[in-house]
Amino acid sequence: KKNPARMSVTGRTGLKWKTGIRGRTKQRLWKPMQPIPRVYIGIGNPGDEFKDIRHNVGRDYINFFAEKMGLEWSTNEKLECQLTYFNDGKMLLVKPMRFMNMYGPCVAKLMNEMELSIADCVFVQDCIFTKFGTWRHQRGQGSSGHPAITSVKEYCGHSFWRFRIGVGVPPRYELLPKYITNPWTLREKQIVYGEVYDSITYHLLNSVLAETSHLPITAETLRKDPQLKYYKPYLMPIEGYW
Repeated sequence: KKNPARMSVTGRTGLKWKTGIRGRTKQRLWKPMQPIPRVYIGIGNPGDEFKDIRHNVGRDYINFFAEKMGLEWSTNEKLECQLTYFNDGKMLLVKPMRFMNMYGPCVAKLMNEMELSIADCVFVQDCIFTKFGTWRHQRGQGSSGHPAITSVKEYCGHSFWRFRIGVGVPPRYELLPKYITNPWTLREKQIVYGEVYDSITYHLLNSVLAETSHLPITAETLRKDPQLKYYKPYLMPIEGYW
């Protein structure tokens, strides 16, 4: 029997998309004993003029997460990136300062400088092959024509992770270039910020915090650490799980 959450559906343009994660669920992003990636890179073009357009949804999410967690960005001119650390330096958020079709050299430089593996990275991107209002996490596979993913694969390989945020599809395929470079409608923006971004943050924190000193979760630690409002007791790993 097929899982309805993973079935392909044909959209109005003839493109096939999949339904991903919607809302706060019990789904884990990584399997037991599987290393949790430490570097999260938001895909999008730099500049305020690109904020809140569909093609920049990955970069906008990284900004959203940093703001929610009270993080401050620092600019590294040598690496051509803006960086900030979360969870006592165990998690690195990155916003490349290049346009997305030139992400490959920028990410390669970051990996070499910090002696990291590309398998330790998660790219947050827009995806027309994921149903709007949902998102998927995936490792490897093709770039689906995305310029940033194509560039990164060329310079760094393909063993990285991706959070693919659904941005919807236009009425006709020939309108696709204009569609992904247009801003959200008011209703779409409410769904993206109020539901999709919240869902990603919820699942991400439940994964990242599960292997840190934040456990065990108690009423006292909940009051002291606002991050833990995303953490639910029923998602706490059993003894020896991690």
